[in-house]
Amino acid sequence: FDYWAAVVWARGDCRCIAEELAGVSKSAGQAKGYWHKILTQGRGFGIRTIGVTQRPQEIDKTIIAQATLMRVHRLSRRGDRRYMAEELDVPEELLAQLQEYEFIERHVIENRIVLPVRLRPKGQAAGQQRATSTRKKGQAARKAAPRSTRKRR
Repeated sequence: FDYWAAVVWARGDCRCIAEELAGVSKSAGQAKGYWHKILTQGRGFGIRTIGVTQRPQEIDKTIIAQATLMRVHRLSRRGDRRYMAEELDVPEELLAQLQEYEFIERHVIENRIVLPVRLRPKGQAAGQQRATSTRKKGQAARKAAPRSTRKRR
């Protein structure tokens, strides 16, 4: 991750997308090294950062402090909801009520909050229910089956 951050810093003028931040954050404190430079000085060098995580409580605080836009989708862990509710300045219950494809957005510079917005999966018409998939059930059954009874593909 440090090498990647150094490459992004050297490149400048780019969109920087870091996924699963909880897995690469060294601590829940301040970011370190080139990642810290990207987050605190990168905007001045044309680096636009997008950070993605499922566990916001475990990421470094620098990205939260430097964010100009925060979008929070449904979070399953109460600690994560509590943390993000505090950062967004909204009631924790509001985050707990988010459904699949819904999110809350906070525009930090404008000090504006967009309350629950619902996204539609690609190809789904308004009001159409998402089709349930049996594919995952089939995959789970194959994984649970003893190795000798699995079909080869």
